[in-house]
Amino acid sequence: MIHNHILLTGAGFSRNWGGYLATEVFEYLLGSVDDELRELLWRDKENELPFEDTLASLQSSYETNRAPQTEQNLRNLDSALQRMFGDMTHAFHQTPFESAGRPSESHGVANFLTKFDAIFTLNQDTLLETHYIGKVTAAAFPRCVPASPLVGANRPGFVKAYDTLTHGDLANRIELYKPDHDQLMVTPTLQPYFKLHGSVDLKASDREMMLILGGNKAENIEKYPILKWYHEEFQRRLCIADSRLMIIGYSFGDPHINETIAVGVGRGLKLFIIDTKGVDRLGKSTAYRQLKGSVIGASRRPLRDTLAGQDMVELNKVNRFFRTGRMAVTHHPAL
Repeated sequence: MIHNHILLTGAGFSRNWGGYLATEVFEYLLGSVDDELRELLWRDKENELPFEDTLASLQSSYETNRAPQTEQNLRNLDSALQRMFGDMTHAFHQTPFESAGRPSESHGVANFLTKFDAIFTLNQDTLLETHYIGKVTAAAFPRCVPASPLVGANRPGFVKAYDTLTHGDLANRIELYKPDHDQLMVTPTLQPYFKLHGSVDLKASDREMMLILGGNKAENIEKYPILKWYHEEFQRRLCIADSRLMIIGYSFGDPHINETIAVGVGRGLKLFIIDTKGVDRLGKSTAYRQLKGSVIGASRRPLRDTLAGQDMVELNKVNRFFRTGRMAVTHHPAL
């Protein structure tokens, strides 16, 4: 039996290399906005609402009345978020992707990533662009399908925009990309990396970045043909027979993503969760009721330690996700 192995990452994945979680984003923003916007952020936090609700509220208010102050607050918050992603990008360039020492053939982050048929992410940072996309070579990929060996990884449908985004001082620049709607296809020899909510380095137009933040994510995705295609591809792959989805660092907080996973589960999709909370990350929500029966394992230990081979017990458990067929069961005669 050949399984279709898919990876979905959230903020908890990038957190292993210093990326921010949602609660940390709030704390970053406090030092990057003016007093009025800071007061709005605190007001929502005191009502147990995340920063994305503040953004959603501003977006909704601006679409309704176009008030100058609302526009200024919205622009200030957007700018602060872009600076944050820029700071993270700069830091990722200074952070080793692999742990100290040369990874062996049995462990290492890149080795782990090459085992997937496709990678999807909800993150808008550039961690994998910095260390993996365009850098992994053909020799790193396992030859599971000799007729169609993978020789690298890419982001389907995007081409260089020959433009940059400056963050911090002038030396810190992010190379930008733009959609090519004539190339919405997957190259058979390249592992596809799909950014479901856009990215800090993706241009929607000369005046707009392709970042899906705040409220109404599902509706906003519909505005961008390439992101709409990405989500269609996500659902298509989850519905392939014998598919397995590994979920790393996702909080199950996006209903449109949970619903897509649930569709796959209805077709037989199996899940493996890597998160500091393990299976408890599902909580007792709708996602818990819909998905719990499909979970075939979980890991709550530090991912970088596991992939570095510093925790072989956990690495062996994680690698069982990739094994095809069923484990043999030994039956003992009754005494």
